[in-house]
Amino acid sequence: MCFLSALEPIRQEWLDAIVKFQHDPERPQGEAAWSPPLDLASADELRAIQSAKLPLAVRFAYQSIPFYRRKFDRIGLEPGDVRGLDDLAKIPITTKQEMADDVAENPVTFPVDCSRPANVTRKGAVIDEMRERRLRERR
Repeated sequence: MCFLSALEPIRQEWLDAIVKFQHDPERPQGEAAWSPPLDLASADELRAIQSAKLPLAVRFAYQSIPFYRRKFDRIGLEPGDVRGLDDLAKIPITTKQEMADDVAENPVTFPVDCSRPANVTRKGAVIDEMRERRLRERR
């Protein structure tokens, strides 16, 4: 199974959560606010929305971003441990230095998207050149 195909279920779940809380995203609903149900929501309503989206965001990050999988595994945090905003403190702060160190230890690779030719990225750039450059730098 293709790497990206394996991520499709959690990606779709995350996108569904985003859409669930959108209200007419194509045009403003009023002069005072683009989306009054969201823009003018009470603190309790916003907290409920954030609590619903956070566990999905954590699962998405864990399953699709190796950096976060490694980080969570190091501290023993599983995606199911984060069930809402009350669990936000379980997620450690991430620094730029920590991310830079991780890239140095775990060079970025480009997974092949099964729906496109193997040498083309989503933006249409040829990745063979990037692959060749990385190989030259390692020599």
